[in-house]
Amino acid sequence: EISNAEFFINDSSAQAINKFILAYDEVSLVNVHAEAGYHLQEKVRLIVKGDYFRYSMKVESKAWHKPSFIGTLTTTYTLTRELQLKSDIFMFLDRYAKDQLGNTVALKNIFDINLGADYRISPTFSVFANINNLAALRYQKWLNYPMQRFNAMAGLSYSF
Repeated sequence: EISNAEFFINDSSAQAINKFILAYDEVSLVNVHAEAGYHLQEKVRLIVKGDYFRYSMKVESKAWHKPSFIGTLTTTYTLTRELQLKSDIFMFLDRYAKDQLGNTVALKNIFDINLGADYRISPTFSVFANINNLAALRYQKWLNYPMQRFNAMAGLSYSF
């Protein structure tokens, strides 16, 4: 049971269609989580996760922008002691939004693939590179708010 659960809905009073207001509701939430992992020595790690959500709303007709299922497949491959490669595949299913007119809109399912590499120069210093949304898919995590298509990021990491 969740009191005053927050849900984002598009603001009908705003001129821009990608502004949101909060809707609060009393919610009964059932979440079933399953996770499995596989390790092949120290070289390969696979993790599969899934979360199923069932929302019972008191006022709102749907749990706006909340998926009914989230699935993740994470793979890590240690090429050398210094170089590690990784990939993530994400899946968000069955999401709904309320538009400016109060209509229920079914949002497209999200499938996202990311790749990355970490190179450890020392135990405290490393460099990394990530490629996100590898397939450059167009999707909206929030109604009328498109997410970044293909993008890349590189940087440095230092641990104290």
